[in-house]
Amino acid sequence: IRVTGRDFVKKMKLAKFANATAFASGLNVATVINTIATNGGITKFNFATPTNTLSATITFDRGSLRWDAMKKLADSISHELFFDGFGYLTLRPMVDPLTAPLLYTFKTGADGNLVDFSRSTNDTRLYNDVCVYGDSPSAPLIFAQSENTAPSSPTRIAQLGRRTYTYA
Repeated sequence: IRVTGRDFVKKMKLAKFANATAFASGLNVATVINTIATNGGITKFNFATPTNTLSATITFDRGSLRWDAMKKLADSISHELFFDGFGYLTLRPMVDPLTAPLLYTFKTGADGNLVDFSRSTNDTRLYNDVCVYGDSPSAPLIFAQSENTAPSSPTRIAQLGRRTYTYA
């Protein structure tokens, strides 16, 4: 049996902002999180849509991790952000672990849901989005970006999620 899995948090931690990105005050926080996740390659959402809005314009520098940006926004409105067992990005109000109902029971054996795995590859230097900046104080800013979107490529953004490498 061959099983392939994907850690969506890792996918979001490897997807960085290619440019400084700002979101204006007054925008719904859940909408901003959804936008950041969608641009990072996430397609399944389960949001308890809060009515909280940004109280001020928020900016994320180029090279910032999308996951850190989303977590910061969720924390700011006392919501938790995580991927559930079915791969949905979930945003919901914080729950008290002492009074909340059980969602999963972990057990081993024939009827269990725990397995062992071993990692056989290292993909930490695998990129499909490369951004190059020229930041000389005596010359104008230069920016170039190359994205792997080829449908036949196994490392394309749609397949792995955005993995950004920046070089100044």
